[in-house]
Order: sequence, then structure tokens, then C-alpha cells
Amino acid sequence: MKKYTKIALAVSVAGTSAFALAGHSSADSARQAASVGNAVPAVNIAQRVDVTNVAYPLESYKLTDDQEKKIVQAVDALTVSCMKSFGITYKPVPSTGDNGLGSSHKHLYGVTDEKEARTYGYGDPDVGQEVQKQTTGETDEELAVRLGEVTTYNGKPVPEGGCQGQSSRQVFKGQSAEQGEAFTDELILQASARTQEDPRVREVFHKWNNCMKDKGFSYKTPLEALDDSEFAAPSVTQREKDVAVADAQCKKNNNVTGVWSSVEMAYQKRAIGENSARLAGVRANIQKNMQSVARIK
Repeated sequence: MKKYTKIALAVSVAGTSAFALAGHSSADSARQAASVGNAVPAVNIAQRVDVTNVAYPLESYKLTDDQEKKIVQAVDALTVSCMKSFGITYKPVPSTGDNGLGSSHKHLYGVTDEKEARTYGYGDPDVGQEVQKQTTGETDEELAVRLGEVTTYNGKPVPEGGCQGQSSRQVFKGQSAEQGEAFTDELILQASARTQEDPRVREVFHKWNNCMKDKGFSYKTPLEALDDSEFAAPSVTQREKDVAVADAQCKKNNNVTGVWSSVEMAYQKRAIGENSARLAGVRANIQKNMQSVARIK
């Protein structure tokens, strides 16, 4: 059974963004991302157990699910046309438009639902509802043309990066990594890392730790429990269920999710304030991309 991912990688970065279709990643901007200060930001602590429907500040500088879907569809349409010019009928897999926002929030801070924990432990209860992945039905030769793994096909030059690479460039218009969502992703990761070192979060982790000890389990932080190699196997043991239930109970009893999420949002807000000019550029480029997509039929 699929297990939850570590929290530091969870917020919107877990999935591949449409921007990655152009060959960019958050790693490209890591060296250039602006660092935020070391002062502890002020924060109003919310009382919450679940963050499924919580909107995080930096997500407003990311593509929405609908925008993601439209961009993927535009790239697919251009790729179909390019492949047709080589005499190849390409049938792309329909886009779900799920870029990881919203749905990933449910388990952003690990297990929080005691009922789910009793059945699935640290397993993802939604894994059984996943739709069977579709395939494009391409031959190896056709795939090579789409991805640019060959330079010619039937005597005709294949564009750099293949039909998909060419199509992505048409949509993104030469946009550089620092102009795209990769910069937002890096700021999200920075905020997540700083949140885990924040004294208020460390304090609530300590309370969670004491609560877990009272229940017979010794983990310093929720991250440590989540990352226990004993729970990596696909099958769910009774011990895993017991630890996960205790984890969820201790989070709820000490408002761990409320503190954690509130502090994380504060660090994200500060990152926005200290990187407002570049983030304005990110948002402007998203708008340009959507205008480009609207012109593609």
C-alpha cells in the first residue's frame, strides 16, 4: 500500500507541474531562490485537525488545477499536430488536471484521521480508488520522435526535444526557470524547512512526543514516526495501525496540525513579502501562458 510522503516535499511539489514539460524543475531555481530572514514571524494559531481545504499563501503563485489541465491539453494538441506531420497518429492520455494542490493537503501533515489510521495505518486510503493508468499505445520509434530521442524520422528532421519539446516551447515562449513555478516551489520548500525549526512547532512536537510516550511509543516528532522504515512495507501491521492511531490522537489533543499549518503559512507570507517582485513575475508569466494557451486550437 502506498504510504504518505514526507511533509517537506508535500506542498504542491509532489506532482510534476506543467512547467516541467518545458524541461524545468525546482532544482533549477534552488541556487537562485531568495532566502528569507531568520526572525520568527508573528502568527495567529488556528485550531484545526484537517487542512484539506486550507489555502496556502504561495499557492496563489502556482497554476490552479484547471490552468494545469488547459496547459497540458494545449501541449498535447500541438504534439498531436507535430506527430501527424511525421505520419504518426498520437493519442495522448487525457489530463486529470490534478497538480497536487488541494488533494495532497489531506495528508500534508501525515495521518490525522483516527478512523483511517485504524484501518490503513500510514497507508494512503485513496490508493485503491486510483484510476487505472492509460497508455498512449506508442511504438518505441514513435515515442522517440515525441521525446526527441532521434534526430530524424523517415528522412525528416525531428525538432530538438521532439514534438513534445517543441510544443512545450511554443506554449512557454522561452520562459526561464526563475520566471516560472520552480521559484515558487523552492520558496514553499524553504518555508516548510523553516517551519519545522520554528520554536512554536518544536514546542508542539515536544507535547506530541510526550503524548506518544504515554501511549507507549517513542518518536521525537511526527516526521520520525511517518518515516519509520518498519512501516515501509506494502502490508499494514497491527503495530503500524496502533502507532498511526496514537499519532492522530496526539496531533488532535495538542493541536499539532493547527500550530504546524499556521506557522507554515506565516513563513510563506513572509516569503511573499520578501520576494514580491519575482513572484509578481511568476504570476505574470502564468497569465502569459494562459493567453498563449487560449490561442492554441
